Amino acid sequence: MRIRITKKTLLMVLVQLLFVSPLGVCEIKAGTSTNKKGGAMAAKKAAKKEKPKAQGPSRVETQGNLRRRWWFYASVSTVLDSNINHDDENIQSFGLVPSLGYHFQDSLEKPAFQFEYETARHSYTNTDRWDRLSQKIRASYERRFGKRFISETTGEITSKGSSEDRELNDQFVIGQEFEFRATRNHRFKLFGAYRVKRSPEDAGRSAIDPYIGASFEQRFRSNRSLELGYRYDKNRSESPRNRYIRWTYGAEFKTPFLRRDALLTIEAKYRPQLYARTIEVEDKQGHDHDVTRRDRRWVLGASWQRPINEKLSLGFVYRLETRRSNDVDKSFNSHLAGATITYRWWQ
Repeated sequence: MRIRITKKTLLMVLVQLLFVSPLGVCEIKAGTSTNKKGGAMAAKKAAKKEKPKAQGPSRVETQGNLRRRWWFYASVSTVLDSNINHDDENIQSFGLVPSLGYHFQDSLEKPAFQFEYETARHSYTNTDRWDRLSQKIRASYERRFGKRFISETTGEITSKGSSEDRELNDQFVIGQEFEFRATRNHRFKLFGAYRVKRSPEDAGRSAIDPYIGASFEQRFRSNRSLELGYRYDKNRSESPRNRYIRWTYGAEFKTPFLRRDALLTIEAKYRPQLYARTIEVEDKQGHDHDVTRRDRRWVLGASWQRPINEKLSLGFVYRLETRRSNDVDKSFNSHLAGATITYRWWQ
């Protein structure tokens, strides 16, 4: 059977291929594009409807942040001193100092106001002179002036010292410090304080003892720093016998040791001291002379502290203290070693 294709039939096929099919494809593509656009818009509207509203911190989170700004702490310190009275008798003593304290600050990261209270019980062997109950209250307020200047005002009241010293006097101190950060790693400080000391045992030791000073701190990599300082204080006691002028030159170096979170601090201090009274000394020829009493004291020490966990920390300390005086009865050497463990809760 022969099929005859005419010119008219061929022309109709070409028209279908050239015009009808492309238009159909275009219609299909246009419809698909429109459906996608419409679907995307619908999905976007649905997402907006389903998006939850921003909520503030819950009551539990607020209480948690509040608790992190204040906490209680308890510590127990042991002390072994080769010359607890700092005289020529060289009485060795072992001490136990448990303490309990409270700390508050108004901000978690950069606090401006801080308050602390601590009480400690001191007990020593071979002597009862230093057995006592001490109390300490300290408050500070810090204010920043731009990025380079910081001002800190402090107030402190102690009754028979604190858990970190051997002090029998009551003290009232108001201090002011200004810090200038020249660069990120260079800091200069100027400080001063007005201090009043009251001695319950000996009224002649009660005094007004203000001081002023300055320091420079250089910071290095890996959390290391070096600080050099100077302080001048003048003790104006009720009794002329205890009046003196003292100069303190100090250096302190801090560095991580054994662990990244364990800090080793090494310090050295030199304290020449000039008294207002005179003493009688004998020269090489056996003659007595009245001279002004002069002392020279050296303090060399090292401490190491590391956190065991978020609430528990451990520390060790060693200190060598020596004094040389033209009053030979006042010269002494003292070695002190101790350990402290501290626990914080509700932090």
